[in-house]
Amino acid sequence: AVVSTQSGHYGRERCPLYTNFDDIPTIFGKVSAVMFAAGCVILLISWVFSAISLCYGYLCDVSTYLLISVVQLFCLIINGVAILLWILSWDQTDFKCVGEGYCGTLSQFDTGDCDMGWAFLLGLASTGSILIAVLIGCLSFFLQKQKDES
Repeated sequence: AVVSTQSGHYGRERCPLYTNFDDIPTIFGKVSAVMFAAGCVILLISWVFSAISLCYGYLCDVSTYLLISVVQLFCLIINGVAILLWILSWDQTDFKCVGEGYCGTLSQFDTGDCDMGWAFLLGLASTGSILIAVLIGCLSFFLQKQKDES
């Protein structure tokens, strides 16, 4: 598989740009891509229900909001595991052989001489935003519950 590299900041190489699913060299990377995509699709569906519940609040009660938060928590776990699987693929021999080891010493949680591209950084940022959404959803559930009790 031909994988293109891009020059990063300060003359460092970036991790390879995969233009095809078959170009992803490790099983960890392929499973990671599928899991992250599935988490994003499920999250998108939960966001649609969240938007509907905001516009038509009389259709939903507190348990609906809790269910949406649980679905978002599930997506957070899926995306978090997907990111960890991608990181686990860094020290696989198939991954290192791509580009004849152009990243230098590459291991788990160490990118060697490579920079991370925007896709990985956006994946981290989106997973962080899911965490914030889950925390806000749980907070609103508990505040509503306290309001109903008083």
